[in-house]
Amino acid sequence: MKKVIADSKTESPQAFEPTAADFFIPLSIFLLTMLGIFYLLFWIRSRNKSLKIICPNNNCRYNGLAVERGGKSPLVMFLLFCLFIIPGIIYMLRPVKKQIFCPKCGLQIR
Repeated sequence: MKKVIADSKTESPQAFEPTAADFFIPLSIFLLTMLGIFYLLFWIRSRNKSLKIICPNNNCRYNGLAVERGGKSPLVMFLLFCLFIIPGIIYMLRPVKKQIFCPKCGLQIR
């Protein structure tokens, strides 16, 4: 679709052809903004929540900070949001249980 604009010097209408930059610059700004928002959300959620444990394994008896595994992948969430908005929202809102392990012997605590 062509837009017609008038030049102030000649007062004759000229055709305005949109270029690839007219499409990709706003798209890249949008994607970088979304990436920043996701990074901020994951940073807020994954701040170091120090969880002290005493390992129930009689051979280990580790006393200190536990290791958490599991959760959502920021890369998967970003790709889902960029490609498919609805699955990205579903992936972001689904509940996730992180598993807690002893860092010394690897026993799953919770």
